[in-house]
Amino acid sequence: MPRKIPFYPILFSIFSVLALFARNIHEVEAAVLVRPLLISLGLGILVYAGLYLVFRRWDKAALLASFLFVWFYSYGYIYQYFETHPGLGAILGRHRYLLVIYAILLGLGLWLIGRIKPQQPLKAAPLAAIGLILVAFPLLQAGSYTIQGLVSSQARSSLAQETPALQPPDPQHLPDVYFIVLDGYTRSDALEQNYGYDNSYFIQGLREMGFYVADCSRSNYGYTQGSITASLNMNYLDNLNSLLSQVTPPTNDVFVLLKQSLVREQLEALGYQTVAFETGYEWSRLADADIYLSMAKDPYSMQKSLNPFEAMYIKTTALLLVTDTLYRSRVDEFRNPNYPYSDHVERQRFIIDQLPQLAGDADRPRFIFVHFLIPHEPFVFQGDGEVVSDPGFYSGVKGSAVNDIYRAQGYTNQVEFISQTMLPILEQILANSPQPPIIVLQGDHGFRPEERFVILNAYYLPGQDYQDFYPAITPVNSFRLIFNHYFGSQYELLPDISLNSQDGQVQVMEETFASCMLP
Repeated sequence: MPRKIPFYPILFSIFSVLALFARNIHEVEAAVLVRPLLISLGLGILVYAGLYLVFRRWDKAALLASFLFVWFYSYGYIYQYFETHPGLGAILGRHRYLLVIYAILLGLGLWLIGRIKPQQPLKAAPLAAIGLILVAFPLLQAGSYTIQGLVSSQARSSLAQETPALQPPDPQHLPDVYFIVLDGYTRSDALEQNYGYDNSYFIQGLREMGFYVADCSRSNYGYTQGSITASLNMNYLDNLNSLLSQVTPPTNDVFVLLKQSLVREQLEALGYQTVAFETGYEWSRLADADIYLSMAKDPYSMQKSLNPFEAMYIKTTALLLVTDTLYRSRVDEFRNPNYPYSDHVERQRFIIDQLPQLAGDADRPRFIFVHFLIPHEPFVFQGDGEVVSDPGFYSGVKGSAVNDIYRAQGYTNQVEFISQTMLPILEQILANSPQPPIIVLQGDHGFRPEERFVILNAYYLPGQDYQDFYPAITPVNSFRLIFNHYFGSQYELLPDISLNSQDGQVQVMEETFASCMLP
């Protein structure tokens, strides 16, 4: 028996969850890692110790445990790769075929390891080195992201100091400012043309409350991070990149400007409190806000339902066989539609409940940032707000719907739900605000590729002075106009363009809906 117990099986047992976290670090909070990491670590130790009790050799138990961990944690990745690729996917992208191959590999591996003779020593150094390298990569990636975020935050502060301060005409009576993003909310004409869905009741309801609705608005970017970052910094990403390169220390992490945005910095300089909600995505989580509203779930609790990261992690392992079997055999029996998105459902309901309560007397004016993950996937809400009972709406790749029929129905369900939900919320905000607030209500992008840039875009301004607003305004100019109107700034408007980056080249996207094309 070796004088030292080999440690490398533990590295193989935790590598998969660390790698998944590092690959998604821009979209998840660090707390989601705790529970799956502890479970992987605990199971790894149990399996390793159990194999030692069987073989009474740490070196042989270590080799066999490492093989089993690689076999178990790789199945989901291999299956999803073939499932989403043509050609061999028709064969290997099916459990009944891939499982046979994996069973053969398992039997072959067990047979080869079982043939190791009692007196044959096994060297741990090569596998230990491999394990250390595998674990080091995601840890370095996560560490680099954290350090880059700290550096970029300092860069944002440096840029803010170079920006002229806002000078409102009445600094003693400043309006609350709401920036509300409905993720993936497509423009009315696209909803009608592509889905046969009429949301005119929602648009009419906004106008009756005094909102200006930009009927031909487009997003500046076709993805959430770019769209919100441009909105909250009143500029295109290329221009922000050039500014970041001029500060000390230099940074290229432009998306930190979503968290430490120019809009936020300028309002805070006037004495505004920043209020933000837990979003479930690290890149839009303003955890350093003056008021940070969170469900504050205990990540160590083993009694909670799975969160989206854990659900995604399960699908990378051989447990994918269990979840897919449950889906196929019990479609009609699913009555817990929160699984595996209970955290997502509860988080959206939490925001819906808390948002209207923010209006009212406060010692200071507030900048309120709200990022609803609706009507974006996963499609877990029906039009009336109840959760769906058919897992076909969210059991596809990465939580998507399983086919186009489910996808279209799931999307319009959630458009209907958030539209009907927002009207009373906005009415309550307007009714309970001591003085009329500023409200920006925007989609960050559309849904399908052909409508990716057409978005809902609506504004409520004190006094309802919309003379400088226009139907084709894009989000990059939203706060330029608002700051000019109410905060004494003199920003020039930027060209309203939509940008799509493909193969490293930026393309200017053109309007595709006849109702908004220039003559």
